[in-house]
Amino acid sequence: MLHIRCSHAGCPQRFKCQWGLTYHLRTVHRNSNWVNSDVPSVGEDFHDLDGLGHISPGAESAQPSWSQPPSPEPQQAPPPRPSQIFHPHLTGNPLPPGTLPLPRTAAQPTDWSPFESEIQCRTADFLYRCVEMSAGNIDELLELWALDKMKSDQLGPFTSYEHMYSSIDAIQLGDAPWKCFTVSYTGDVQPSDPSWKSAEYEVWFRDPEVIMTQMLDKPEFDGHFDYAPYIGLDKSGKQRWSDFMSGNYAWRHSEWYLPLL
Repeated sequence: MLHIRCSHAGCPQRFKCQWGLTYHLRTVHRNSNWVNSDVPSVGEDFHDLDGLGHISPGAESAQPSWSQPPSPEPQQAPPPRPSQIFHPHLTGNPLPPGTLPLPRTAAQPTDWSPFESEIQCRTADFLYRCVEMSAGNIDELLELWALDKMKSDQLGPFTSYEHMYSSIDAIQLGDAPWKCFTVSYTGDVQPSDPSWKSAEYEVWFRDPEVIMTQMLDKPEFDGHFDYAPYIGLDKSGKQRWSDFMSGNYAWRHSEWYLPLL
């Protein structure tokens, strides 16, 4: 009775004694690694070897072949999808790679920036917002305040209304402050020319840099716009343009500005 199986993985041979198995391993599987695992029993139509590892009478002269394990099916590649190639250097992130952004911190109760003290802040709020005092009256009040402070060798909260206005304009909270400048015609003016050539006109504006800084500082805008130029590709790998940062203009200007940074 053949009750000893070959210990080589995938080999279905069985033997009557241990030395027959040893002979088989040294001759057939001499250059293979031994694997001590049971193998499944062979079918009835397979001709077993005798104890010496020879084919029994009536067996086919050709070496038996055992079935190889089925090869795994190749995995299907994921379907193509749109992608973006961002600029390698101008990423819009000032932090080193892998660094978490700094947490947002609330202002301290004693922080009156951009004012130097609480008295400056409250005086500006009262004169400018509450009573809407004129510039001339503000200067008069500040002069009286300074005369009183001179007795103790101290200064008033502001030196003039311009000083107070500039402190108010330096406030970073809220909307960007309005600014104004005047323009007029600079050519030759004849007596018969229309009146607009000799008139001055006010131009009111907000600083675009301040507006952009305030937009970038708001957490509500996070993830709603692109911080860096990029090349957009569709499913077929062709470039597509959808907004300003995906255009060639933004990418070209990034190449121009990079040597200056």
